[in-house]
Amino acid sequence: VESNRVTFYVDEAEEDVIVYYKRQDADFRFRGDWSTLRVQGDYYYDDHIKFVTPTDCFMYYSKYDNPMAAPIEGPSRPVWYKYTFDDDVVYITSAENMNAAPIKKYYRFAGGKLYLSNTKDGLETCYSTIKK
Repeated sequence: VESNRVTFYVDEAEEDVIVYYKRQDADFRFRGDWSTLRVQGDYYYDDHIKFVTPTDCFMYYSKYDNPMAAPIEGPSRPVWYKYTFDDDVVYITSAENMNAAPIKKYYRFAGGKLYLSNTKDGLETCYSTIKK
């Protein structure tokens, strides 16, 4: 153990090692399953972003012909992403293709809701949390 590092030796030869570094305290402000309902044509889509760790999230959706009834499709297969954020932007990058350009969304929290938009003063999509 050294200041911010812990080293585990897998065998006595010290060739196989596992090193863990202490990171800053995790920020869990996004943590939870966030949902928004959108209408496209004759169908309703319940879009979800589920932030499961301070760096990992996935997205999925369900499709409805009546939002008060059972879904006619879904929930879809979750698509995993990595994310980082600063004071007003969250960057979401494909976990399968880390070389892909990240999705950039401006965010704000208000009244227990998460608001995302494509531009600083753009039209916002309101997400409500399902559970934290």
